[in-house]
Amino acid sequence: MIRNMLIPETNLQKATEGLKALGHETRLTIMCHLMDGEMCVGDLEKVTKSSQSNLSQHLSKMKGLGVIVSEKRGQQVYYRLTNPAFSELIQALKVIYCPDL
Repeated sequence: MIRNMLIPETNLQKATEGLKALGHETRLTIMCHLMDGEMCVGDLEKVTKSSQSNLSQHLSKMKGLGVIVSEKRGQQVYYRLTNPAFSELIQALKVIYCPDL
């Protein structure tokens, strides 16, 4: 007996691509910090302990996957999550993997 899929087949690829954003420690760290609101590149460099070029590659991938958006204000570029549901996803991961926090 075949069960009905919970996610329509046309959306499976989108979900898979979105989950790729969580598939790297740096990208997961970025998402964890963006849960609390937008951050500029300089601050993201500090919290991820990444070089600017490495961070730029991860941010570009995350933008391409539709997880974050950027906004330039003067000399600074600010990033934020595209959907508040991403915060809920990260929170679920914290409950599973960081139950003592």
